[in-house]
Amino acid sequence: MTTAGSGQRDDLRSRVSPKIRLQTRLFFLIAAGMLVTLIVRVAQGEISVPWALASLVAGGVIGRLAGRSSLLSWDTDTSTIVSRMDLLGGIILLLYLGFVFGKGRIVGHWIHDAHLVAAIGFGLTAGAMITRVAGTVSQIRELFRQAGFIAQE
Repeated sequence: MTTAGSGQRDDLRSRVSPKIRLQTRLFFLIAAGMLVTLIVRVAQGEISVPWALASLVAGGVIGRLAGRSSLLSWDTDTSTIVSRMDLLGGIILLLYLGFVFGKGRIVGHWIHDAHLVAAIGFGLTAGAMITRVAGTVSQIRELFRQAGFIAQE
């Protein structure tokens, strides 16, 4: 067991399913875009810092719950980390997708300022995606530790 050097990082990266790598990259890009947009909205005065932080935290909670939709595991046959979904994960994913596509309507029920609703939507999405990425990376590291590819911390 060693710590991950650049050669070992490439080996570890190849041991993660391409689907998981692509999903994590996309979530990261979405999170970064939404976070930048939220910061711009705060700077323009369309949303206050407390509202922005609250939307990020709420999004983080939603992302944590949605992270349960897919379970990562070590596939001994291929020596890679793969993703699978059980029934509860499927239900959570459907609820999460309903929220993603209906968040404007949900938030708009209580808040009637269109700019504020949009900014809160950006914060919720950024928070959810940041949490999903962090959770996925954490699960991957733990699976590599369990498989003996990286040292215990």
